[in-house]
Amino acid sequence: MMTRRVTRREVLKGVGVATLLGGTTGMLTVGSRLVSGDATITDPGRYHLDGDIDSLEIAAERVRVDGRGYTVRGVTKISGRNLSISALVMGDGVRIFDARQVSLDDSRIDVRANPQSDVDTLLSIEDSEHCFVTDTVLYATDRTGVQLTNAHDNRFRSCTMTSAIVVSLTNADRNRFSDCELLSEESVVVLHESDRNVFKSNVIDSESPGFTLVNSEQNRLIKNELDILVAGFVLRESDRNLVLKNTVDGDLGARGAILADADDNRLVHNDFCDLVLPHADDPLVVVSPDSTGNTIRNVECGADSEPSSETPPPMTPKPAEPTPETPKQPKHDELYCTVSDE
Repeated sequence: MMTRRVTRREVLKGVGVATLLGGTTGMLTVGSRLVSGDATITDPGRYHLDGDIDSLEIAAERVRVDGRGYTVRGVTKISGRNLSISALVMGDGVRIFDARQVSLDDSRIDVRANPQSDVDTLLSIEDSEHCFVTDTVLYATDRTGVQLTNAHDNRFRSCTMTSAIVVSLTNADRNRFSDCELLSEESVVVLHESDRNVFKSNVIDSESPGFTLVNSEQNRLIKNELDILVAGFVLRESDRNLVLKNTVDGDLGARGAILADADDNRLVHNDFCDLVLPHADDPLVVVSPDSTGNTIRNVECGADSEPSSETPPPMTPKPAEPTPETPKQPKHDELYCTVSDE
């Protein structure tokens, strides 16, 4: 039951521990400039830390900052273009605004590095594009982890995030989260009016729904592993999304998905078989009557393999005479049903 999750989680936690405890105090690039105190960078170039600093603001282009494992105790503000930060611990959140091509790698955003932090969001990306966050740990159990607002074409890979709301997207399109571990006791991924985002091969633990989509379209949720309460996926007024090859486990009564006023979505080849419902005839996918045109065809519980997308032709010695083709109907598995709005 989701055995692959354990292995991936151990790897991710190992990355987090290394980021918290270890600095990369190797050879510095010739010409790298030291930043200290309340640091503001306005000129291009290479910079480094040689100890903890109070705050950091970058408002420039073509800047590289090597944190060398040291900490920014206060807020970190970033704007500009073609900026890179690595091996840095940030204790009071990061604000990226009006920025392009910002890279944050092998770092940590962690309120435990600043017990006085009162920041609402660990990493806020606003009016920015093409930012890349890799191998980075975010930790704060009582606030939002990542908030994307009017932010497009950003990428998160191999990150570990623990927070109240782990990822929140508002009017944010074409972003991608892959190979991340997302942990929360409240909400994990929430999309509002956000389209064409991709969440692939992530591990999710939550005491709430894994994904909640509201008025969001054409998102792709693929090969994620979820351990949740309530439901793996909740789609409200959200159309034409793809939910493909995910694995969902949860406590008694949790559903694979809930669709409310959601049309033309495709939920296919998902494995909801580890879910335990109070009654044998309860549906794993709950669909309201005002949801139409959805294709729901998931793994048949108890079957040896996933159902094929088409029914194979009958075995006959010779081809039969052609017959008029029957119009195709949406494919539903035996666990699909509709329920009232109440």
